[in-house]
Amino acid sequence: MQSMAINMGEAKLQALAQIKEFLEKTTEVAFRISKDERNRLIERIFKRLRL
Repeated sequence: MQSMAINMGEAKLQALAQIKEFLEKTTEVAFRISKDERNRLIERIFKRLRL
């Protein structure tokens, strides 16, 4: 299976519905950052969306 790397511009995700749509249309997501960096990224997105 081939893989494709996408540099996601997470700042463009402005609503929870957009994140849900992205995840529904994505078959696999692999983070190439440390768990700490990943968690900080997710926390930053949740804070921005006030979740």
